[in-house]
Amino acid sequence: MKNFKILFIIVALAIGFTSCLKETDVMNNEPTQSIEDIVVSPDFNYETFKDIEIVMTGYTDGVVEVLASDGAVYQKAYLQKKQQYAMNLTIPTYEKTIYLRFKGKNVRLELTSDMVVWEFVKY
Repeated sequence: MKNFKILFIIVALAIGFTSCLKETDVMNNEPTQSIEDIVVSPDFNYETFKDIEIVMTGYTDGVVEVLASDGAVYQKAYLQKKQQYAMNLTIPTYEKTIYLRFKGKNVRLELTSDMVVWEFVKY
């Protein structure tokens, strides 16, 4: 019992000393800048979304899905055999790739321009 009291006192003192540390000020003491003082690179892009056009042709009739890089479905469309289908899509500017899913096959497309053309072929 005596050992328990000593252990309890040691633990209580340790907790007491560590909780009594002085808090340091993390705030930045520099004055706040006005909007006119902010310098932005001339090539900075303020847009958060971009418009792309996807032109697709299917080897047969079926539903195509346009997917984000995280797997979310942006849009679906019905393709008719050997007929071009144009889709306008607005996506976040951070997207550098999209995926097309048609007849159980996934295709990864790099977004290097505002227009993407893809023809599905039967394997």
